[in-house]
Amino acid sequence: MQKCTYVSESLKNGRLMRWTIMPLKVYIAPMKFYSKAGEDYKYRGLVRRALDEWQAATKGKISFRIVETLLDSNINIEWKRVERKALGFCNFSYDASHRLYGAEVSIGLTEGKVHADYMDENEVYHTILHEIGHAVGLGHSPNKKDIMYTPHQRGVNKVSSGDVLTVNWLYRLPQGATVAEVASRYQTGGSDIDEIIAKVMAGKAESEFERVKKSVNNPPSRDLLEEQENIANLKKYNLALQNLQISPDMRKFFLNNNRKK
Repeated sequence: MQKCTYVSESLKNGRLMRWTIMPLKVYIAPMKFYSKAGEDYKYRGLVRRALDEWQAATKGKISFRIVETLLDSNINIEWKRVERKALGFCNFSYDASHRLYGAEVSIGLTEGKVHADYMDENEVYHTILHEIGHAVGLGHSPNKKDIMYTPHQRGVNKVSSGDVLTVNWLYRLPQGATVAEVASRYQTGGSDIDEIIAKVMAGKAESEFERVKKSVNNPPSRDLLEEQENIANLKKYNLALQNLQISPDMRKFFLNNNRKK
């Protein structure tokens, strides 16, 4: 079965890792080395646009709020000169329960000495989208059409349908769940979480409604109910007869009549 998500890349030590708090507070660091007028404003605008795109992709399940100080943030976005192959990177922090609690995002910029093509604003936006995807818990995708694919694919500048499916499944499944727990949740087999998701999407896994429906006994037919009611009434009648008592006067009357005979 063809897989259409890459949630398996969000497993850390066999458990799903993601945020459990919203909105995520984002600090956008000021540029320290760009002196051209308007550069700082332009790139901050690209970050805001990328945050809006991820928020829209999840219909608000993931949400962001820009904050003015680093200490108030969950995600810190800063700018680096590109002097390496990577155009950006993300370091994140998570606790023993596999809950994300911090992310440090670095976006690489260049003045044309390295990665000349990277001066294209769309390619900078690609990197920002990609690294924010990491910051919310996504790993790398095997599909070149996805923004989370690596290495950088020139011309891919928006969140794809595969990215949308993956991030929504990541935040639909229980945080910290194992593959076995996800398989049990959907009553299906599989050792790969993305294969399990594909089965659920294809309708080959029992829904929760179907499982509950099967666990409930069918109600008896009306004829059977009437028969049961009749039997119950007969039992009540027999019990009433057994509890009947003859008054002393009536007992005396019957005894006298029998003697006269």
